[in-house]
Amino acid sequence: MILFKAIQAYKMSEIPGADTLDAALSAAEVREPGAMEVLTEGWDRPDDAQTFVHVVNGQPFIQYSRYDKLLPPAVVKRRVDELVKQKEAQGILVERKERVEIKEQVLLDLLPKAFSKKDSVDAYMATIDDQPTLIVNASSKKKADSFIVLLIKTLASAHIDIEFLPFASEEDAATLLTGFVTNKAAPQPFVLGEDCSMKSGSSAITCKGNYLSREEILAHIKEGYQVMKLQFEYQEHMVFAVDKDNIITAIKFDESVTSELDEDAYTNMVIMTGEINEMLPHFYAMMHVK
Repeated sequence: MILFKAIQAYKMSEIPGADTLDAALSAAEVREPGAMEVLTEGWDRPDDAQTFVHVVNGQPFIQYSRYDKLLPPAVVKRRVDELVKQKEAQGILVERKERVEIKEQVLLDLLPKAFSKKDSVDAYMATIDDQPTLIVNASSKKKADSFIVLLIKTLASAHIDIEFLPFASEEDAATLLTGFVTNKAAPQPFVLGEDCSMKSGSSAITCKGNYLSREEILAHIKEGYQVMKLQFEYQEHMVFAVDKDNIITAIKFDESVTSELDEDAYTNMVIMTGEINEMLPHFYAMMHVK
């Protein structure tokens, strides 16, 4: 069952048809790395669907997957040190350049024996306030970027020309978050949560558990601290955090929502997308996102 824990949203010029999208993604299906490959990436079947596009309430769900070979640095270093010691025992001076060459050979030797780790990122496409939108379940900007880059490449290979643009804030997100804490209130229909992270230069403070109403938080702000991440509650349906890059993370749905979930994955995704699609326009307004 897919329940999103994070959101990074992108404007789309249009949403392609499910069959067209499925054909494009199937041509770039993910596979495990070969013996000498460090990583591979491609498209997978979301939530064990039969196709690469799982349509839920008219909304295409897709899944990006990536395999990475696991080569622990400590293992590589230990093997390099062993080979260097062997050469030095033979009276051979190993300089920096040769050590680099030894490391490269060790990597080549270990690569075919390395295990692969699979990581997946889900997303769906929906029209929200007349704007075609891609909603990516990723808290990491790097993961979302990898998703978008491969999607653009995959669609282009199928001669499908669709533009993707991140939603941009008209104001600095950290300034807005700091203002909410200073005013001890968030714009309706949101209310402030209990957690936040603050930063001033290299100094950082993490506040958890109803600290936002305490005077010491305001004192830190007066000293020059800015809020880098702040928790919100939306209509008693979900809580989540927003960071300085307008990335939504740590999504938790309230029991009033999760109590409606059952073993039917389709129904669950309808409920989840309904909540997210209803919340996002309010979030854009709160964070001055266009």
